[in-house]
Amino acid sequence: MKTALKKILKRIFLFIVIAFLIYLVVSNISFFRELTRREKLSLIIDTDSAHGQDDLMAIIRVFLEDEVPLEGLLSAQWRLADLDNDSTVEMNQAVNQYILKHFNRTNIPNLPGASLPVMSKKDQGRPSFGASSFIIKKASETPAGEKLNLVCLGPVTNLATALITVPDIAPKINCYIMGPWYEPSRRVWNKNEWNTKNDLDAMDILLDTKDLDLYIMPATIAQDLVLDRSQSLGMFPPKDSLFDYVTGRWKALDLQNDSIPMGSLALIEAILHPEMSSQKQVITPPENVQRKVHVYTKIDADRMKKDLRKAIEAYPKRN
Repeated sequence: MKTALKKILKRIFLFIVIAFLIYLVVSNISFFRELTRREKLSLIIDTDSAHGQDDLMAIIRVFLEDEVPLEGLLSAQWRLADLDNDSTVEMNQAVNQYILKHFNRTNIPNLPGASLPVMSKKDQGRPSFGASSFIIKKASETPAGEKLNLVCLGPVTNLATALITVPDIAPKINCYIMGPWYEPSRRVWNKNEWNTKNDLDAMDILLDTKDLDLYIMPATIAQDLVLDRSQSLGMFPPKDSLFDYVTGRWKALDLQNDSIPMGSLALIEAILHPEMSSQKQVITPPENVQRKVHVYTKIDADRMKKDLRKAIEAYPKRN
């Protein structure tokens, strides 16, 4: 009886040991996969930084992340939002140059994009702009089995122009965008959103390009990340010209309340920390080519705000 019991206990012990070893192996595989992903993650950001406060904070957040190199900072138009101003790209260029100079990263390519929506130029031979040419070049140079990570925080004019010019680059790009409204529970799309409206044709080009891996942060989800203006200003380091600039812009905002939506920051945080968000594949809007795209369905706004604060607090110590 005792011998049989010992055998049973021995088998249970061996089972526990094997299960524990399997757990360790699986955990380490996941850890090293995540480590490899972070080591290989590099970004190109396409932004209308002069317009929104969230783009400004999103770009700063990337510069506060040592592990994620920035390969390019491109300027997107928002012409339709301000028909009296045809220099929106130049305004973005100035803000981008200011940020690059502040972080002593003027070696990073800072290229202007198209000044008008994508179809505005279709009868002029689809001219080449600095930003779209840069996207084409970088995608073409991307080794087999790897992908270029392009983050569009504003209208997607520059990527759409690149895809029109050289469609073959689509399979080489992971594109992350601030996009249309999407209701996960009802599976309903709504393109009545800032970036989408500023170049609806460009957005449709991306949605219709089957070989393009598209990751969409819907405004429906991104709106959950809101910073309190008065409280957030206190986390900025004193006597820092960049954060003084941000402070000035935030104080000048004419808001009915103290809240500042941070959609672009939500997208960047979701890219840097996938564990702070959830996503799933869904079918594109019914008027577009029917294919699957990745859509963020939930974000942990509290963790994202804590991560931003932690990164800003560490910034003066690094400098």
